[in-house]
Amino acid sequence: MDLQRKRPRADAVAEFRTFLEEKGGPDWRTNPEHLPFKFVQSKGANPPTTMLVCVAAIDEAWKIYPEREARICADGNNQIGERTERLVAHLKAGGDLYPSTAATNQESGGMVFVDGRHRFALLRDAGVRCLPIATYDPDSLQPYATTLEKEKANLANESESPPMPLQGRLTKEGSPPAIKQPEIVS
Repeated sequence: MDLQRKRPRADAVAEFRTFLEEKGGPDWRTNPEHLPFKFVQSKGANPPTTMLVCVAAIDEAWKIYPEREARICADGNNQIGERTERLVAHLKAGGDLYPSTAATNQESGGMVFVDGRHRFALLRDAGVRCLPIATYDPDSLQPYATTLEKEKANLANESESPPMPLQGRLTKEGSPPAIKQPEIVS
């Protein structure tokens, strides 16, 4: 795997955010239908269920389950090659996007991406607050489900007061309320 990038990922994310601000609808951050591209559904004999989820909650759960795959950090750490840059170019050229496919580990409560971790990380880092996620186990993603109204209200509340760090939204144990913390075995 080539983890070296010719162009900093931050430049691609900033370019993508500008694209969203210029071409997206007025509430592109909280309504995926107002993004300047469309999400397309997987086809086949057994397509996954798609549900609207809170990006911040999914991201927190992704941090809990690192053994399956590397979480893509905002600085691009663990990104493969230039996937983010290619994805930005694809979307700016009018391309569509398949929702990322995710599942949870019932024991740890952590999130793992079966497909689409680069897509999720780009949208997260560009400021998208909710988006569709595909899953074969909708019950496992239910704690992360959200509504457009809830995300708009959360965004409005944040703009009226200084933004609360994500850690401030977590329980005392450091995890989102719906997730149990994994046991540490020495």
